[in-house]
Amino acid sequence: MAADLFVVTSVTATRTKHGRLRAQFVRIKSRRGAKKAILAVASSMLTAAHFILRDGVEYHGLGAHHFEQRDKEQPTNPPTVSFSASAISASPWR
Repeated sequence: MAADLFVVTSVTATRTKHGRLRAQFVRIKSRRGAKKAILAVASSMLTAAHFILRDGVEYHGLGAHHFEQRDKEQPTNPPTVSFSASAISASPWR
């Protein structure tokens, strides 16, 4: 019953023009589809509600540009592992 409430609320939250939940919905929808994106937003809302009730703090939204900023801070190419030719030629299995 409570899960249905969060799903309905998440659908409503994704219809706003600006907001982190809308941005999350659009990101996930492009990769996984609308149904999974709605459930992901509902899960995020449930997690936020849990911490708000547990810690007794006010909700502090991250803003619609949170994911864009986060992507800029992360490196685009993961570090690569390089092997030297001597390590490969010294292998006992050759």
